[in-house]
Amino acid sequence: MSDKRERLLVVAGVVVRDGRVMLCQRRPEVHNGLKWEFPGGKLEPGESPEAALRRELREELSIDVRVGSIADAVYYRYPDRDVLLLFYMCEITAGEPAAVDCNAVEWPGIGEVPRYDFAGADRVFVERNLKTGDGSLCFLRRGGDAPPAHEVRCMTCPGGWPLAAPTTE
Repeated sequence: MSDKRERLLVVAGVVVRDGRVMLCQRRPEVHNGLKWEFPGGKLEPGESPEAALRRELREELSIDVRVGSIADAVYYRYPDRDVLLLFYMCEITAGEPAAVDCNAVEWPGIGEVPRYDFAGADRVFVERNLKTGDGSLCFLRRGGDAPPAHEVRCMTCPGGWPLAAPTTE
């Protein structure tokens, strides 16, 4: 039996500035229209994930970024496609974000982020990673020999993040 579902490798940038997180709202006519997301997009043939993220943020928001380490990877099954979304920490190096190829750009405080209506894979990222107990952005440490889920690491700590189990919408 052959599975003909579309499978996509997608990248997203997590930009944090002055305690605020940059979010973009998708255009109404696209897949997951008007849902909120961390900006990014699909890789083109022969393109590295980091190069794709720099290109996408330049096209969508007219900004240049320094792409840092992977914060997380989410595999998500939408009704019509499977997506592996790599979330990278990013820093804006030039420009100020403008809604060039998205519906809107907002900078909510970290504690406000979970209130947004996110696309599926982005929602999974928020639910399992954004913690606001002390007002800072932290990612849960997960994986084989990782400490219990209540132990967190700061976003600036080095280290990789394991792939998550498939999640469905």
